[in-house]
Formats: sequence, C-alpha cells, structure tokens
Amino acid sequence: MYAAEVFPLAQREQGVAWAVAVTNFFSSVLALTFPRLLRAFSAPGAFGFYAGLNALAFIMLYLVFPETKQLTLEELDRESSDPREAETS
Repeated sequence: MYAAEVFPLAQREQGVAWAVAVTNFFSSVLALTFPRLLRAFSAPGAFGFYAGLNALAFIMLYLVFPETKQLTLEELDRESSDPREAETS
C-alpha cells in the first residue's frame, strides 16, 4: 500500500512527509549497520539477521493489526475512528 492511499486528503501532505522521513531514517540505519554486520557475521549471517528481523516484524504485524481486505473506505473509517468522537458529534 502506498503512503498516499492511507491518509485522508486533509492530512495527506504531512502523512506522506512523515512516511518518507521514517523510510529515509531506517534506510540510513541499514546503510550504517550493514558493513559492521558484514564484518562480524559474514554475508549469510548479516542477511540472516535482517531476515530474522523481517520475520519478527511480519509476525507482529499479523497478530496486532486487523485485516482490512474487502472493506470499503467508510468501513475502515468507522473501524479506525475514536468512538468518543462519534458520541460528541
């Protein structure tokens, strides 16, 4: 999913800016840590370490975040909105 599809129009500019900033930050972390891991663990060990991190992230995302496939935008909005906001409006 593209970052521009996630945010409503009113917050899209800031949301995409944050998404790009976070992506660039973690790309920098990867670029700075990979040479050290390569020296310490060799190529299979370094790639295995990053593969393990990806596996842990996949498991966490699968367990924590709800499935949104085949939901309309209105259903997603209702599901992700704060129930207290509906009571006050």
